[in-house]
Amino acid sequence: GDNQNKTILLAALIAFGLLMDLIVRIAIKRKKLTENINYKSMNAGIILTLLYVFILTISLYTYYEGAGVVPVGWLWFIAYSTVVFVNITLGVCDLIFRR
Repeated sequence: GDNQNKTILLAALIAFGLLMDLIVRIAIKRKKLTENINYKSMNAGIILTLLYVFILTISLYTYYEGAGVVPVGWLWFIAYSTVVFVNITLGVCDLIFRR
């Protein structure tokens, strides 16, 4: 689980996600706020996040089914990448619905 390449990749992924979240939030603040749009973007973002987690975990299960275990590094990747994915997805969905 302590592979230096995975650690660097994960840190880069988190940094990219936080940077994208900052950019999206700045773009959102420039537009007029509407509760209906926020509701729609939250619904779409949650559905996309659920699909992401489901597809990723099913893929890992299928790949490692023969071994009987999934490496712990992938579990950390799922946890951290879900945080990044939800930040990006909610912001992008909000921008799309505001356009």
